Amino acid sequence: MVPEDKENSMKVNPTNSDHSDSCFEEKLAPTMEGKIVRFFGNCIVVFSLSIAITCFSLAPLFQIQAKKEKEFLNGTAKHFKKESLWQFSESVPPDEANVLALMNSLYHHMLYRWQSIGTASLGNPSSLFRWVSEDLNDAGGACGGWVSVMGRMLMELGYEIRKIGLEKGENLSIHHVLEVKLGDRWALLDPYLNFVFRTPDNLIASAAEVSKNWEYYGRQAQCCVPPDFDYQAYHYTNWKKLGWVGSLIEKMIDSEEEDRRFSAFVYIANKDQYLPPVLYILGGVFLLISLIIHLVLRYSNS
Repeated sequence: MVPEDKENSMKVNPTNSDHSDSCFEEKLAPTMEGKIVRFFGNCIVVFSLSIAITCFSLAPLFQIQAKKEKEFLNGTAKHFKKESLWQFSESVPPDEANVLALMNSLYHHMLYRWQSIGTASLGNPSSLFRWVSEDLNDAGGACGGWVSVMGRMLMELGYEIRKIGLEKGENLSIHHVLEVKLGDRWALLDPYLNFVFRTPDNLIASAAEVSKNWEYYGRQAQCCVPPDFDYQAYHYTNWKKLGWVGSLIEKMIDSEEEDRRFSAFVYIANKDQYLPPVLYILGGVFLLISLIIHLVLRYSNS
């Protein structure tokens, strides 16, 4: 015989059973908010995976193209240098002779391409996404394109360079030139005009020297430099294009010392070399994002 109180305790309470079943069903049945969160979470996972796959697919292709670009520009730079080097006597310092020989050959090549193809255009909007070899082939982009080719070739030959934008009034990019480091001093080159300024000591003048003494150097410019190209105001990176963000970045990474000024062009001209690793990094980041969100959604459903 089971005691009556124990028998009563073993009986199931219908009310409690119904309540527990309803709670269990609520846990199984996702709310509308949960469905929406999971839907958008899955969308982000798919989107991130798509970006990751695209990056990992494009990176090797750009890597192959970057290698071809580097080999082509390096070989062409050496050929151009050798082509005009005979014009300079032994009294000219070797580095100066190499640079001027390269600029002379490049100028005549670009001038011929421009005259024969006629594709040069001022302010080419797509210049940021062009290969340097394209500028070399069709002489596009006017002075900016010519400076890009000259700058990249100098870097391939081991020279340190930086691009310069000339300013006049509200026009912050009226003309583009570049500087190359020759020994312990900077030398200003104008590949578009095949022109350099000379100091009283017959050295190639820097942008700072030309700017500070335009009265002297302006007389040299009368022969072949358009009067609008005023070298008194210039910049190495046009931070004003980025507004207040550019001003903030300038304060963080740029220097007031003339010898240490930051030129973003060095990285833009080498974009084909930086692009593959950037794509691999982006692919890894988006792959990690998709994995994290997938694990969060899976954990929340368990």
